[in-house]
Amino acid sequence: MDINILKIKTFDEEGNIFIDLNSKWLSNDRVRMFRYFIGLESGFKKPNVNDNNELTLLEDNKITKSAFLLFLTFMRCGPAMFESIESPEEIIPSLLMTTNQLGGCDELDDYINMIALKKISDKTRIGKK
Repeated sequence: MDINILKIKTFDEEGNIFIDLNSKWLSNDRVRMFRYFIGLESGFKKPNVNDNNELTLLEDNKITKSAFLLFLTFMRCGPAMFESIESPEEIIPSLLMTTNQLGGCDELDDYINMIALKKISDKTRIGKK
């Protein structure tokens, strides 16, 4: 198997991120828009790279390494990632902003809508007691 590694320069100088372009998670549907942004799909302009051949996607969009790693975790695991997090509501705003900057993700939007509907339902149920 050929090793094909994408090097992404981080915005906050916390070190670069390396992505194995042969990874299986890159083929799941939730990653569809992200594949355009990193140049794996045609139809968008070619991604920007610097003189060191590093993708400048995070730098160009002012996305920190920690926000991007959260995004990558969601892209790999989907909503299941929230099962091991004590307070997922604390990370959702950052994840949503990063995801929206990188093309959006219907699965995340559906998850957030589900949480909102559950909260409304819980408040309504509590109010009826």
